Amino acid sequence: MALSPVSSDVAGLFLGANVAYLLITRKRIPDNTGSPTQRATRVFIALLLLGVSSLILDF
Repeated sequence: MALSPVSSDVAGLFLGANVAYLLITRKRIPDNTGSPTQRATRVFIALLLLGVSSLILDF
């Protein structure tokens, strides 16, 4: 077992955050076009995916 000042969970979170940051800076954030209803639906779907994925990963 290796000794590390950072746990593997924290290292994974940092890696994921850095990858997301790189993707956003490379591709740029897309324009948020659409009606307010479409935009609200996108937010709802994103939150739903977050909830489902967190439930799946907890098992």
